[in-house]
Amino acid sequence: MCLLGERKVVHMKYPRQPAEVRWLIFAPLIALGAVTVVGCVWAQARQVSEASPPATIRVDFVSPLTPQPTAQHPATVFYDNFDQPGDLRARYFEYSDANGSFVWSANEGYGGRGGAMRCTFEKGQVSAGSLKVLFGRNPFGRGVRQNETFREIYWRVYVKHEVGWQGNPAKLARATCLAGRDWSQGFIAHVWGGKGDVLCIDPATGIRDSRKVTTKYNDFDNLRWLGLQNAQTPIFGTAESGRWVCVESGVYLNSPGQKDGAFALWIDGKLEAIRYNLDWHGAWNDYAINAVFLENYWNQGAVKKQSRWFDEFAISTQRVGPIVTDTTPTFTRTTGTDVAAWEAQVTADASGADVLWTSKTMDGATKTLTVDAEHGTFTGSYSGLRALTGGAMYWLRLRQRLSSGIWSQWTAWHSPFLTTQPPSQPTTQPRYVYRYPHDPNGTGKFYMGREIAQVMGHQAADWLDRPERDVEEQPNKMIAALQLKPTDVVADIGAGSGFITFRLAALVPKGKVYAVDIQPEMLDIIRQRMKDKKIENVEPVLGTITDPNLPPNSVDLILMVDVYHEFSHPYEMTQAMVRALKPGGRLVFVEYRLEDPRVPIKLVHKMSEKQVRREMSVFPSLQWIETLDILPRQHIIIFRKKEQG
Repeated sequence: MCLLGERKVVHMKYPRQPAEVRWLIFAPLIALGAVTVVGCVWAQARQVSEASPPATIRVDFVSPLTPQPTAQHPATVFYDNFDQPGDLRARYFEYSDANGSFVWSANEGYGGRGGAMRCTFEKGQVSAGSLKVLFGRNPFGRGVRQNETFREIYWRVYVKHEVGWQGNPAKLARATCLAGRDWSQGFIAHVWGGKGDVLCIDPATGIRDSRKVTTKYNDFDNLRWLGLQNAQTPIFGTAESGRWVCVESGVYLNSPGQKDGAFALWIDGKLEAIRYNLDWHGAWNDYAINAVFLENYWNQGAVKKQSRWFDEFAISTQRVGPIVTDTTPTFTRTTGTDVAAWEAQVTADASGADVLWTSKTMDGATKTLTVDAEHGTFTGSYSGLRALTGGAMYWLRLRQRLSSGIWSQWTAWHSPFLTTQPPSQPTTQPRYVYRYPHDPNGTGKFYMGREIAQVMGHQAADWLDRPERDVEEQPNKMIAALQLKPTDVVADIGAGSGFITFRLAALVPKGKVYAVDIQPEMLDIIRQRMKDKKIENVEPVLGTITDPNLPPNSVDLILMVDVYHEFSHPYEMTQAMVRALKPGGRLVFVEYRLEDPRVPIKLVHKMSEKQVRREMSVFPSLQWIETLDILPRQHIIIFRKKEQG
């Protein structure tokens, strides 16, 4: 599990946040109706040998389609790709060039073409220009869509800092509620400089007891701060300079009188900071979100003369996401230093658990590369393909070989992009596909038409042991239905904290229970409980995402209680489990019934009997025996390994 700021991410199967907050986190990307994978975090790229030096190259940009779907999407409130200079003061509520510091620049836009807004800070300069967009109901009677009230808004911009950039320039962007012609504000969603070289979100409200108390712009004496949270990617660090970074933020206002608002920040398509349970405005509702600003304001003054660029600016009522390209995208890397050769990889999972493509080793003089079968090999879930699948979101990472012959570390996964849906899909489809839109509680990865659910982390171990589970699930009744013999060897897959494991152990005193989990922390909990309970017929086993690591032909019964739907590689796991079963051994699924809408479990955490049987039908050695509907919320679906085969 990762940390978003200092907030532990603990995935629950039951709804815990209000639906509005869940929608904020996972709302569809407007470009293709896509959803980001909840990704974490920058530290993942550092889990390599310290003997390898860090890479000095990054993906600068992925060549975008023209035009971008965002430009014409109905959810888009405002869009500017800065390809043409036009009249900025006519397009924007307010444009300040700060005496030429913030100006349109030709041929410096995202993708190496078109225009961009270039901000140049002189050494010591504080204010270097801004762009302000006004929309919805507002006290000025200007802007776009003035008759609408916007209570949920997302804004995305690509930002690039010049090679060798130094320092955190404080301001970047904000959404706000302009509540009077005196520029007083109802609330502000700041996206500005955080600790070190990262951004942060810093929400504030100018409402007290459902009454506006601010009387001017940035009325700090009357603002109440709701709690800062830092992001994680060091976009202001020198190592990240010279590339385009996708920065997206989202605000959801609270229901009148409630504390159910939210504020989130995604860097390169990965959720890095979020604040829940916010009271933005009490019951005050004179105005809602009606402005988004791009800002260049360095409180302490720039440390040297340096420039940065803004492009692909969008404001929407839905998640915007990264740029859209085709299924064989071409990307360009930064120059870096000491690059004798380099390689690239692609994933559709922000954690990189499933690497889908690895490039050939490229010469150091080469700076552009196309993701296809000619320039690399499709691997993992995409083995055998010749292009990426359409309608999906991907990330890239790079590494370089130095002149000394040493390979660098891989970079973090960065430079996300969405692929457009091609006119016709290839005849050969991968075993797993990534689709958007998808369920907010799912991974976006599909197997045989079913979306794979997110995994519950070890931080939720106490929730697994909640007392009400005995009433809700009746585990003793479920285990009794299995009719175990005292000598049976049983495997509890996804054992978690041992809630089921130890009940099984009591029924097989002359046998054994393999407690299998892929999280070492869960197995540590089981070991401690074995010691406390003086239980000796349980053997903790650390599995992988593709193999439970059980001896072949050794197990009488394999039990999965509410876990199969979370397997990231269900085909490979089932193949390995069948191999571990003795001839005549049973494979048992206990899953929440999808057929019953009254079962209060998130949709992707339910499975129908039909779907389970469909997924097992590809294993000829398995035979369905029976399905038991004796539990309040779950069904027990039982298969047997044939004596032959």
